[in-house]
Amino acid sequence: MNKQRQGKELRLANSRKRVKCACKPALQELIEFTNTIPPTFQLKNLTDLYERKLFLSKPGSPEWIDFYKGQDEVFRTYLKTLPQEFQELMHATTIKQIEEFNGWLRSMPSASENAEVENQYWLKRIEIHKKLVDIYERFKWIRENLYKLAEVGENLEEHVGKQLDVALGVLFVEYAYLDDNGRIRRQPDKYTETLEGIEISRLRTCVVCKKLFWANRKDKKCCSEMHSALIRQRQSRESKREKREVYSKFAKRKKRGREITANGTGSKGHKGD
Repeated sequence: MNKQRQGKELRLANSRKRVKCACKPALQELIEFTNTIPPTFQLKNLTDLYERKLFLSKPGSPEWIDFYKGQDEVFRTYLKTLPQEFQELMHATTIKQIEEFNGWLRSMPSASENAEVENQYWLKRIEIHKKLVDIYERFKWIRENLYKLAEVGENLEEHVGKQLDVALGVLFVEYAYLDDNGRIRRQPDKYTETLEGIEISRLRTCVVCKKLFWANRKDKKCCSEMHSALIRQRQSRESKREKREVYSKFAKRKKRGREITANGTGSKGHKGD
């Protein structure tokens, strides 16, 4: 009974430990979203994709619309070069606006092709485009910061007690936020709330594929069981190779020792004669 109780307590302790070390659901979502882009892939800046500048143009003016029409075309073409899973997640963030846009299109009489309708069309299209760009830029920034944090976690002792080169907010200026009760609060930031309090050494990059993952166990080095098995196979091969080398050196020494012994015995016999 004593052993059974001890075993039960041990399993309970391990269970509690696993819960404590579990990844925050919101952080897991960020990690999965980040991993839709290969680790070695360098995401481009929008300014590099579309070099044209917009100078003091009034929103909704022909120049303003023309600028964003061009940017929208270039950006959508670039998105098509990225992994399909990333594209789907990006477009899912604007699904509500797209549905509203399509509903507006259906409500327009087919004969109403005039300048005003075309202007409204592009204003709505540009609104969706700007949201997509905002999400892309935010994703790019979060991705860079998560990889920085994983690097910090690998060298924890060097950074303890120091300011990290990792920003927790996208904006340099923090604006006031008015809650439902009319009280001023700090503007909620899901990314900051997600990172606050996490055990940074558990955010890691897989030693096989370099993708981000959360280590539930301290000794976990890979993002999946398949990659863990691959590392074990490599370590096994390396261990066998080292053993062969040691055995080979030992066998050579033993052989050399026998040769020296034989030569010494032979020399003594010759002197006796």
